Amino acid sequence: MGRARQLADRYVDRVNAGDLDGIVALFAADAELLNPLGHFAGCEQVRGFYEKTILAVTPRVTAAGWIEQDNRIAFELQARVDGYDAVQYAMDHLTVAADGDHIARMALYYRQISQ
Repeated sequence: MGRARQLADRYVDRVNAGDLDGIVALFAADAELLNPLGHFAGCEQVRGFYEKTILAVTPRVTAAGWIEQDNRIAFELQARVDGYDAVQYAMDHLTVAADGDHIARMALYYRQISQ
């Protein structure tokens, strides 16, 4: 298992734990996060995104379909949220920073869920 997969596994674990500080700690100080809501740069913007969106709905996430090459990994996510019958599907793409310990860039692809 490469470094990208290790970071992706830690990311999924921290999302499931609702660990905002732990999620933010995975990102490099100058990290980029892209998703349908916009572009977020740096740890403070990443924190705000997770606090106001992802962790606000307390998802239970499972990951599968891993495709890893060098310092990049793409993986599928299934998220279940209390109060919603539907499963939310997403595709995440993560790039490891030069230090090998943090996420330099993460792109999240999903559609907004509605009840």
